[in-house]
Amino acid sequence: VIHYQDITMRCDQVQVDQKTMEARAEGDVIIDEGTTRLACDRAEFNLEKKVGTLYKVDAFFAPNYHFRGKRLEKLDATHYRFHEGIFTSCDLDKGAPPWSIEIRDATVEMEGYGHFRDAELKVRGVPIFYTPRLVWPVKRARAAGMPIPNIGYNSAHGAYLGNALLL
Repeated sequence: VIHYQDITMRCDQVQVDQKTMEARAEGDVIIDEGTTRLACDRAEFNLEKKVGTLYKVDAFFAPNYHFRGKRLEKLDATHYRFHEGIFTSCDLDKGAPPWSIEIRDATVEMEGYGHFRDAELKVRGVPIFYTPRLVWPVKRARAAGMPIPNIGYNSAHGAYLGNALLL
């Protein structure tokens, strides 16, 4: 376990260069920074600059965003680059989430926008829509664009998938 400023890193093995604060961690790596939790198999992370690359990642970003994929690069306090995985606001531990975006790569600014490449919108793991480029709001507040879809069931309408374009 390493505690450095507001970062806590837990892992099976770690090597830290105390001059550069570069950490190489392996085995059940968990990096907590504020409300963000990054879990992975292996990480190369600069504790001082709070940037790095994580491999085979399962990440949570407050208030409710999740990414699971091959690689994640933390570029600065709010910017991330995702590679080959899924992005959603649903829980990933209960099988296929109600909705997700499967991506080849994306650059995401928390409380900003995600710029996704080769994006495939899925509902319960079933591909619904593909686009080579997609800009998606990653904000707590409402934003112009296509919001997170509503998926559900009620006695009046049965099963439904709903969405609205906000202007």
